[in-house]
Amino acid sequence: MAMKKRQPAVLLGGACVLALAACASSGGGNSGGSAAPKTITICNVTELSGVQQPLAKTESAGGVVAADIINAAGGIKSLGGAKLVVKKFDTQSNPDMGAPEATKAVSAGCKAIWGGEITDTVLAATAVTHRAHIPWVDVGGIGDQVHRRGFNDVFQLTTTTGIANSYYSMLKYADSSLGITDPTVGLSVSDTSYGQGFYAAWSILNKNGLAGGHVAAWVAGQRPDVQRVQPADLQPAAG
Repeated sequence: MAMKKRQPAVLLGGACVLALAACASSGGGNSGGSAAPKTITICNVTELSGVQQPLAKTESAGGVVAADIINAAGGIKSLGGAKLVVKKFDTQSNPDMGAPEATKAVSAGCKAIWGGEITDTVLAATAVTHRAHIPWVDVGGIGDQVHRRGFNDVFQLTTTTGIANSYYSMLKYADSSLGITDPTVGLSVSDTSYGQGFYAAWSILNKNGLAGGHVAAWVAGQRPDVQRVQPADLQPAAG
């Protein structure tokens, strides 16, 4: 399920926790006369170390601040003031760690999860949490493959198609401003689900052919009029 527009990660983390608090509340209500829980565990499963750590750090911090604000305001009112407890799980900027860390989060009793800066990691991790019926708000794993599976408990803030549209419009504006007609565009992407998805989305938008490749230096050697380098090419397995 895709949502629109990515904001600075620290704000996104906060917004995610607000949404997850509502999910946790609706999923953990008081039934059969049992006492309301005193705490609700929500989890941040993301790249707390490795090349994507700078993005994940702000995403995580925003969520923790939001949880602190909710708790200071009296907790989740619909659950008798239950306080949010945040647990963190580090995927180490390694897609192979997505499923194991998600499994740990499920075992830890997480009621809702936010995070993820690498599409391949999020794909693996949300396959685990979907089976456990735990909602996940996907911050940075923006590959279209994430939402195309039709999971109704995975919420994406933006997608590769959305990003491709934005960049395509930006470069068309640059061409027009520079007086470039019939430009050749050099596009460098990573060999990941995100990079491949971005290339596919761009190719659909572009009607006049595309000079692209996986190595920015090679693209530059083709002398494109305009070159767009994905940040993913500067950090392995990003996006």
